[in-house]
Amino acid sequence: MIELLQLMLVLVPVLLGDIKILDTPYGGVGPAPCARVCAGVGRWDGWADSGTFPGKVYTHVRIADCGFLTAPVVTGIIRSEVITRSGVLVCPSVFVRGVLSSHFSAYSVEDTTATKMMSGECDVLWTAVGYVC
Repeated sequence: MIELLQLMLVLVPVLLGDIKILDTPYGGVGPAPCARVCAGVGRWDGWADSGTFPGKVYTHVRIADCGFLTAPVVTGIIRSEVITRSGVLVCPSVFVRGVLSSHFSAYSVEDTTATKMMSGECDVLWTAVGYVC
């Protein structure tokens, strides 16, 4: 009996969670029970110099394991924890482009190089919200 009560105390808050998606990149919304929040880190070792946007860099971030059926709403921010003699290395901000259900790209807003992004260990911290059914 006590085990059942303990299990209920763990499961009830999870079942009462609420995710509400007001819009998606393609204008559709799905049933609330199918909504999913998925988050992760695009590691710093994947940066490349952009040919599409000269002076900018990009990285592809894989989100296929989230299981989205269509392109989710994705936000991304940048993080670095590299400290040099002159202080903390500041990575440039990023914008998200080319969001699909399996991946997206993050591009630097400011001019930089892939070498600088990798030496600064500039990770992309991301959150995606979409539908899985």
